[in-house]
Amino acid sequence: MHGHKGSPGRDPLAGGGEAGALMRSMDWSTSSLGHPADWPQSLRTVVNLLLNSKFPMFIAWGQELGFLYNDSYSEILGAKHPAAMGRRFKDVWSEIWDDVEPLVTKALSGEATFHEDLPLMMQRKGFQEQTYFTFSYSPAHDESGSIGGVFCACTETTREVEARAAHQADKEYLHDLFKQAPGFVAILRGPDHVFELVNASYLQLVGHRDIVGKPVRQVLPELEGQGFFELVDGVYRSGEPFVGRNLAVKLQRQPGSPVEERFLDLVYQPIFDRTGRVTGIFAEGYDVTERVRAEVALRASEERLRRSQELGGALPYEWDITTNQLLAHPAFSKLYGLRSDEPLTYEAVTARIHPEDLSRVRATHQNAFKMGGPYEQEYRIVLSDGEIRWVMARGEPVYGESGEPNALAGVVIDISQRKSAELALAESEERFRLLADGAPALIWMSDETGRITFANRHYETMFGNPAAAVEGEGWKNIVHPDDVETFTLAFLKAFEQREPVSLNVRVKDRNRDTRWLRCEGVPRFDSSGGFLGFIGCNVDISEAKVSEIALRESEERHRILFEQAAAGVGHMDLDGRWLMVNQTLHDILGYTEGELIGRTLQSLTHPDHPDDDQPLLLALDAGEIPSFRCERRYIRKDGSAVWVETTVSLVRNHSGTPIYRVAIIQDIQNRKLGEEALRASESRLRLALDAGRMAVWESDSGTGTITTSPELNRLLGFPSDTSLTPEQIRSRYAPGARERLQAAASAALRRGERHAEEELEVIWPDGSHHWLLLRADLETRSGPDSIHIRATGIAFDITARKRWAEHQRILIDELNHRVKNTLATVQSLAAHTFRNTNEESRPALRAFEERLFALSRAHDVLTRENWDGAELGEVIKEVLEPYLRQSGKRFVIEGSPMRLAPGVALALAMALHELATNAAKYGALSVPSGRVSIGWTTNGEDPALLVLRWEERGGPPVTPPTRKGFGTRLIERMLATDLSGQVQLTFVPTGVVCVVKAPLKHQENLPESEPIRLVV
Repeated sequence: MHGHKGSPGRDPLAGGGEAGALMRSMDWSTSSLGHPADWPQSLRTVVNLLLNSKFPMFIAWGQELGFLYNDSYSEILGAKHPAAMGRRFKDVWSEIWDDVEPLVTKALSGEATFHEDLPLMMQRKGFQEQTYFTFSYSPAHDESGSIGGVFCACTETTREVEARAAHQADKEYLHDLFKQAPGFVAILRGPDHVFELVNASYLQLVGHRDIVGKPVRQVLPELEGQGFFELVDGVYRSGEPFVGRNLAVKLQRQPGSPVEERFLDLVYQPIFDRTGRVTGIFAEGYDVTERVRAEVALRASEERLRRSQELGGALPYEWDITTNQLLAHPAFSKLYGLRSDEPLTYEAVTARIHPEDLSRVRATHQNAFKMGGPYEQEYRIVLSDGEIRWVMARGEPVYGESGEPNALAGVVIDISQRKSAELALAESEERFRLLADGAPALIWMSDETGRITFANRHYETMFGNPAAAVEGEGWKNIVHPDDVETFTLAFLKAFEQREPVSLNVRVKDRNRDTRWLRCEGVPRFDSSGGFLGFIGCNVDISEAKVSEIALRESEERHRILFEQAAAGVGHMDLDGRWLMVNQTLHDILGYTEGELIGRTLQSLTHPDHPDDDQPLLLALDAGEIPSFRCERRYIRKDGSAVWVETTVSLVRNHSGTPIYRVAIIQDIQNRKLGEEALRASESRLRLALDAGRMAVWESDSGTGTITTSPELNRLLGFPSDTSLTPEQIRSRYAPGARERLQAAASAALRRGERHAEEELEVIWPDGSHHWLLLRADLETRSGPDSIHIRATGIAFDITARKRWAEHQRILIDELNHRVKNTLATVQSLAAHTFRNTNEESRPALRAFEERLFALSRAHDVLTRENWDGAELGEVIKEVLEPYLRQSGKRFVIEGSPMRLAPGVALALAMALHELATNAAKYGALSVPSGRVSIGWTTNGEDPALLVLRWEERGGPPVTPPTRKGFGTRLIERMLATDLSGQVQLTFVPTGVVCVVKAPLKHQENLPESEPIRLVV
């Protein structure tokens, strides 16, 4: 078959699945191993062993360590298979050769090695990946007893290692949250219940004893005989959680003090290892002494424990695939809700499996037959009455004489209660995760350098800035300046010594008011003891600071409740008379200490409030409601009224008999005043909107909605009380109006602005056109496919303004037309008057016409601006346009953009024309080398003084004239008359210099524009 004749006997490559078929079909001529028929018997035996094994194996044989493997190992090779078959070990695993070569060398020297979860960086799927393997390298001997190669049995443990790492990270995260839990929490380890971890609340409950690392019976001896030792023993022994409410416990909370009775809500949750064995107990609870003193109810827990013991245990079974029958423990049928007298078939059992788990269970069974080896899985079964149970099944295939599997044998275990406990634990962990953002306190975390890396949302509530603003060293911005140095030194000292820190500090809240915080922080460490930073909780103690002295004088048995209360707290007998009240309640009602004792709450109630408490009190005493709350006014000692919120609950003794009531009274006077102020503000806003005829609207592109006010309905031509759809509103838009609104919003957002403004033209049903000015505040949010815009704004009716502007435009156009006609008439009259003049008089005619042209060009500038003024630079360029067309860059024009009133613009235009005409005849513009500089500035005062300078250079030498010409007189007279300005005209040899100073009462600077500088 192979083309070679070897020794007789069974083919060593027979069977072996895909790997065996590959070996049989390979061309071995290029392999260092040679043809299989020529292999030594020792190699054949090993190859036959690994080909028929379901466990990943390979053999590296010969001097070049030729590589042979089975089907299970081919999955580890990934893309390297099938090319790896027969190649050199070093070439197959070149990327990890430096890691495994020392191990191969040891095996070739006769030393076997074993490694568990060895990390290897492999490239078997086209990319580098971190993997982990558990394997052994063993020497493989040939017939002579020498070592011929290396044999390896291995399994990949990458998923298990990564799962353990993830579990450890989760555990450390939960440990951090655990330390800051508002309730008391502790972890006990071992059958002696040694305290492994406790939080601050637990230490407070037991009087801050040194308990970590010590058994519970040693550090809390007063619990002996109270049943708690028996409870934790039972939870540890049974693996069942315990949940108790209103449990009475007697604790010595201070050294040398008498035993004090407290009441607790608590949970004892067993902690399991991977084998399902209980290794400890997670204890969580709250001190509820102030709420109730009730009997401990353990019967339900004991009954659950008894049932779990009766139903516990592993139920063996065997499924014969040839007969499709199951042989099982009698309780197996009961567990699956099957009748004991009906045949126990595979179909009957799988019919009970939850539909969501069925395909997974069947795939596991099929894979067990295909791959061999044990399996374990958890799944749900559904009984006929709808009850859902959880079971864990373990099993492995049973092989017949033919070597093929013919049955599955294993056990099932009812793990329903364990799953319930796991769910309870998961819910508890989720509560811990939500504590940070849900807690009404300031929770923070730092790194190992002391920089704040996390702050919860309560920071934003108190300080008005995002929580991220206090990260890094941003917290210094909220600490009172006088406390920054002291607080920083205490914080750094705690960091250096890795010890808890606790101190009070003043801060500035969102209103810049001073508040007091109690800052508690504890160091965090990883599992190896490495310092990670601090985690802490800051509590607002401003009210506590005010009433600290009064709280310290409260009775000992209610000390904690009274010290922590920021509200008024008091005890009343069943007739409503005060037995004991705290200082806060005295402050709220304006009484001194002791004056309220013996008085009834009803006697303090404002007469405007009806006596409607009696039905609630009866329901409270009857146990129909746990408590009730009401808001009302009480009469202070000075006769003034104060608004309070009162919560009343009932305390019962061990037999359930009511003994007294507890009232918690919160001063809500400021809140009520704030609500009244808010209502008044809203009323004033409505009056302002109505008085200003402002229409309010809101649109949301995400929901496609538009909300209008009655005034906007009227402006759109609808009845004011109409409820409009977006389609009805847009039906009134003029063509293109919607697109202009969208463009205005998009442009504002592109500029990074939240505010937009645009005019909206609408057409009423009667055909009349109306204009609205819309102003909006824009807010964006991301949708699944696009960015949505929410706009809130107001609208003004500007129809009258628009119509007036249109009328003004028509008038200005008519005025411009008439001015042009007038100038044309003047030009015609001048031409007619001078038609018979001689050649000597024609220059005067041309000068007159040029002045008219200059005046016309200035009018052109004003016309483009609707006679609202003109920009000075534009006036200069328009007047000098005939000279600017000439080449040579003869002018330098520079100055800040400035708008001039029409009269000022015309006067300056005529003056500049005269200067340019004179320069063209006699000055700098009369020769090619001549240049003219024109510049202007203002002094920034009010009114502003314009200083414009005309300076010629490079022209013929200048001598002062013997008399003033018409142009000079025109400049001085026009500027003095029209501008109330001054003109300084200097004839220096280098060129004429003209300085114009004119006050500008109505000029407008344009500071956002670039300064003008032209060289033309």
